[in-house]
Amino acid sequence: MSAVKGSPYASICSAIPSNGLFIDVNATMWDNPTMSTSTVDSKKRIVLPHGRPGEVFDIQQQNDGRLILVRLEKPEVPAPMSREACLEAMCDAPLRPIMPWESLRELTREP
Repeated sequence: MSAVKGSPYASICSAIPSNGLFIDVNATMWDNPTMSTSTVDSKKRIVLPHGRPGEVFDIQQQNDGRLILVRLEKPEVPAPMSREACLEAMCDAPLRPIMPWESLRELTREP
């Protein structure tokens, strides 16, 4: 197995003997940082170490240049109302007119 000098796999390929057994791998391609710092990319994105896709955060800016991220919980979606419950809610609605249509017409139309 041969590697091009200067390639990222050069150190791995040089550590693999001809029989294919790994003796000592001094690889730089496996980057597992233990630091809790991140860098913002050109699109103003940052990778959170313990974040999951779809999570929503509130960003609070402090006076001393600190940013505080607060994870927001998704609200529970109520179950849809049944047809009977919708009809009952419409009948009990406080904005339901109590005046008959003919009386309203007499009050709002000119004679």
